[in-house]
Amino acid sequence: MVCWIAALYLLIKITESKIITTKTSKDILWFGLVTGVGMLCKVHTIFLWFGLVLYVIIYNRSWLTNWVLYAAAGITVLFILPIVIWNIQNDFITFFFHGKRVNVAEGGLHFGSLFTFIGGQIFYCNPIVFFTILYALWHRHFGIKQAQKKILLLVSLPLIFIATGISLFKDLLPHCTGPAFASLLLLSAAYFAKIRIPLFKRRLLPLSFSIANGLLLLIVVAGIVIINFLPGTLGKQDELKKGEDDFTLDMHGWRKFAPVFDSIYRSTHSNTEALHQTIIVTNKWFPAAHIDFYVGRPLKLQTVAVGAIEDIHQYHLLNQQRGILPDSTEVYIIIPSNYYFDLQKSSIVKKSLPLHIDTILQNRGGKEARKFYVYRFKKDKYNLQDLLH
Repeated sequence: MVCWIAALYLLIKITESKIITTKTSKDILWFGLVTGVGMLCKVHTIFLWFGLVLYVIIYNRSWLTNWVLYAAAGITVLFILPIVIWNIQNDFITFFFHGKRVNVAEGGLHFGSLFTFIGGQIFYCNPIVFFTILYALWHRHFGIKQAQKKILLLVSLPLIFIATGISLFKDLLPHCTGPAFASLLLLSAAYFAKIRIPLFKRRLLPLSFSIANGLLLLIVVAGIVIINFLPGTLGKQDELKKGEDDFTLDMHGWRKFAPVFDSIYRSTHSNTEALHQTIIVTNKWFPAAHIDFYVGRPLKLQTVAVGAIEDIHQYHLLNQQRGILPDSTEVYIIIPSNYYFDLQKSSIVKKSLPLHIDTILQNRGGKEARKFYVYRFKKDKYNLQDLLH
């Protein structure tokens, strides 16, 4: 977002004139650098270039003959070169992985996904702010130059339309269009800055802005209260899968679970016992990252996520970076009930029955919210790919 906003600032300066001056050339080169850094953060930054290219083709084709535009593009390419080289070395895993996630050729139409995505965008943006943006766009009378209005629309709308179109075929998270709405906020601000309000009606903030801030404060406070004090769970009440589909549990209880697991581990291991011969195993990057951060690292135990790349994400690479398992390895499998999977189907169970099983109950607000199932398997020579398959 830092790079996105900085690039918007440069685009507004760049489009102030119809010709490329010395000052404009410097801004374009800076734009190439800022978007290059942004591309290293998130690929969505390409829509900044997409908007600028559309602006040049539609409104100012004479710029296509100027070298500075291509030099700026070259600077951006230099920044993304490490991404390309890394993908060449790793079978283009980034593109294949994300390609599967947004492949619109499979699965048919999903109107439920589309409406969820649209509703999510409205909520993430803040409903009051969202409709304020629509109101400003509908009236179209901004206190800025036409060129600046055009570039902001060309940067924002393609990302919103393309992402919304993809959501008709695949589930997408609504936050991916956040940068586009941040751009449209500038148009909304320009519109409200232009409105002349009689002196006796003037307020520190327009009423709609005060309501929007109040709604944001309400959601933040309600979120803190629900995450920390809601009795029980918002998710499933099933005894085996207690808390499944409750997103608030991702932000609750992990610090409390860590010392409990620590006591379980210490009860069967001396302080001098080799930690590198014990690993924690799970089957998804959620909850692997939580287990890694709150449990594995403090105890200096390696956390391994085993499964398809769609399930384990970065752990596909982390497993390789952390090295092969020693010849004699003890395995702990931690299964939170809100991310339950059937361990009986795993080949590790066929090879060796658990030495020890613990079920840790976790309460919230005085009621049971989740369980942690902890399985310990004896030391043996394990193959990573066989652990949970």
